[in-house]
Amino acid sequence: MMRNSLFLSLLALSIFSARAENLWRIDAVPYYAYVFYDDTSVKDNGHLAGTYLYMGYGLNHLLEAEYDYTYLDFDGSASLTQHDLSATYNNFSKKNWKFRFGGHYMTGDDAPTDGAWLAWAGAHYFVPSNWDLGIDFYYSDYSDFTPSMNVFQVTPHYGFNFLKSLKTMFRSDTTYYHIQLSDEVGLGRKSFHSLDERITLYAYPWTFSIGGWIGKQTFAARNGGFTVYNLSEEHTGGVSGDIRFVFNETTKSAITFRVTKEEFNDFGSGSEAGSTMFQVLYGFSF
Repeated sequence: MMRNSLFLSLLALSIFSARAENLWRIDAVPYYAYVFYDDTSVKDNGHLAGTYLYMGYGLNHLLEAEYDYTYLDFDGSASLTQHDLSATYNNFSKKNWKFRFGGHYMTGDDAPTDGAWLAWAGAHYFVPSNWDLGIDFYYSDYSDFTPSMNVFQVTPHYGFNFLKSLKTMFRSDTTYYHIQLSDEVGLGRKSFHSLDERITLYAYPWTFSIGGWIGKQTFAARNGGFTVYNLSEEHTGGVSGDIRFVFNETTKSAITFRVTKEEFNDFGSGSEAGSTMFQVLYGFSF
């Protein structure tokens, strides 16, 4: 199951614009998404909703938190609900460095993953408005899964800005995923590798972004740990695109429309399947 995330890079970068006379910066981003599945053995469609909170204090401290609710309809009369809580603390006290620590907890109708959790830590070096390089480590615990399982993930990332002008800027973000399962869970392997690339154009008040990934993933943690896939499906690739418009620079109010397509091997039928998600996000400061 794909967990949704609102880990927005634009908000994360805005901590550097905090003013001394107003140390706190708080943003909220509620969202809704509809997802439908193609060629799956049981899943039909789903609804996702939640809220992401960004709480920055001064130039050195940033806390991100998110609540997600998922409702999935299966073919027939069955359904599934899940609640997710995520939080991460980011520290910028050391010049040109960001250190982050966080966790994610899941509870819902799916007994093997009810109560599953993951924790992470990471270090990133950055040159503001130029480039950044970092690595994150994730540990997931699925004690009620059969067999009981842990997931280890290492995710290095490199991003840089290019073709910059007074009003526009392009950005490239490249992320590599190495996922290692403690046990084989019916997928024929315990080690998974993939590569993700995203290109973003900032042309205030617009932002356009397109990206995709190739390789193999399962039980992946994405978007800094806020997005978690917690079913034993082998994902084989995906693409996504965003359009964002800022209504008001002072309040940072903005709307984002996102489309995501994901391909995976259906665990029930063993055949290739896919999902398409349409998402709308509205963010504001207060």
